[in-house]
Amino acid sequence: MRDSRFGVNSLAYEWLLDIGLKVLASQKDNKRREDFLISLVEQCCRDGLLSVRFVKSLSSGRVFDEGWTAGERERICRQIFGDAPFPMHWSRNLCGRYSTPTPEDFCVAKQGYLSEE
Repeated sequence: MRDSRFGVNSLAYEWLLDIGLKVLASQKDNKRREDFLISLVEQCCRDGLLSVRFVKSLSSGRVFDEGWTAGERERICRQIFGDAPFPMHWSRNLCGRYSTPTPEDFCVAKQGYLSEE
């Protein structure tokens, strides 16, 4: 997205995440969705635009019975983010003290979304 002629901010990443998760929600898209999410998060963090809304959208957004399930969401979030706290440089270009994600924003485990398997 950096090559775009438009200015990129955290909202662009949030919108792209939401669209990607809707378009790639089916089970047949598992590999493409995982590749998309890993690439998007890496780019977002490289640009220093990892926001609270992005983390919450990914870790506690809408899931389905097949494909993008709660278990799949948990697995990919743990793979991508690892353990909190997040490095400060992942959010270095955000304004406002509530824009930087904290462990509380990574609500997969906090709000009981973890599978008990």
